[in-house]
Amino acid sequence: MSSTSSSDFNTENCSSCERDNNNPSETHLKFRRSTLATGRAISKSPKKFKPISKDMLLKKKCTTKRSEPLWQVKKLRNIPQGHDVVRTSRFIRETDVNEICTRIVQVLKKIGIAAQYDSIKAVAYCETIDFLKLNISLYQGTGEYSDGVIVEVRRINSENGIKFIKDCGSILDAAEGDIRPENKEISNTPISEMTCLQNCSEILNKKLEYVSDALDVSERYLQHKCDDVQIIGLKSLVSLLDQKQCCSSTVSIACKSILTGKINPGIHMAIVAYLENNDYSNPDYAQCDKKLHSLALNVMEKAFIASKDICMESFDIALHADSWIVDTLTPILVYDLQNITFSQFDALTSIKCLKILICASILVKEKAVDCGVKEACEEAKQFGKISFDDMFRESNNLKELLF
Repeated sequence: MSSTSSSDFNTENCSSCERDNNNPSETHLKFRRSTLATGRAISKSPKKFKPISKDMLLKKKCTTKRSEPLWQVKKLRNIPQGHDVVRTSRFIRETDVNEICTRIVQVLKKIGIAAQYDSIKAVAYCETIDFLKLNISLYQGTGEYSDGVIVEVRRINSENGIKFIKDCGSILDAAEGDIRPENKEISNTPISEMTCLQNCSEILNKKLEYVSDALDVSERYLQHKCDDVQIIGLKSLVSLLDQKQCCSSTVSIACKSILTGKINPGIHMAIVAYLENNDYSNPDYAQCDKKLHSLALNVMEKAFIASKDICMESFDIALHADSWIVDTLTPILVYDLQNITFSQFDALTSIKCLKILICASILVKEKAVDCGVKEACEEAKQFGKISFDDMFRESNNLKELLF
């Protein structure tokens, strides 16, 4: 592992830094930066999160229970003039369009892609947990292709091209009738077992120095004024917590920094600040803030998993010696779960974190129940039953721990 200097990134032309000073979201950015700079991210009196009332939950349940299909197209459009169909498309003959819609809805539910369906335009607007956005459009074939439907999967942003190819293949295969998405995980050999590194004693002897350098860089990035650089800092922490890519000592040190703040305290303070910034009801809640919050949740989940496996000391310190997990993090996780309609991926990550914490601490369970986790868990289960298989499974597991 090699350290990277912050000067290696040219942030002068960063899109996040070119904001108008009158943009309302800039106020949130300045507040967050001042919080990180002054060390006030960990508040002694935690932010109070108002649980969703039972009446609201009942109203939401009425909107999630539906007998009609999620995507039902009555009439297809022809391909607009001048529209270039992308290569990630497929022509499907002699198949009813609503059969194709049903297949696509099923595969999106299986592979965990959030979607909003427009039955009039015959478009599904999709987003993955990795922030990849894509549109699935259906068109009526013309001329020699008039006996079929054209299914086009178009990537909207530049996030995770490799993941797009994989998801695109699953979607197009499902549209043709193969609704078995590939869930093959690439089996990586742990670094400690790689024969090519057995004689690299000099590098391994300096691994602690490299970890320290990597955490220093991540800390600087998290305190940078540019959102894109802060995102890189969080992604670097995710990499440092990967037990397949890093040795156990590297992961252990990263966990201590994230969970306890004993090492590189700026990392811990920044993550707490990102976690607390989840005001979904605010119309000025910026997309970059949502992304930082989601990545911070992902970092916490991986830190909890890694701590259970190789660094129980850091997990115990964070859970018992410091009250921030019970008093601050637990209400945040329940609040994200209650707001499942705003971000189903944040809700899913919150469920996974709550499962680990509730198994380890009765105090976390009691706090979560006080915040309304039982009602939110039932709502998540109903939501997952309709549109997200992973959500249904994880919320059902959490419900078993609560009741």
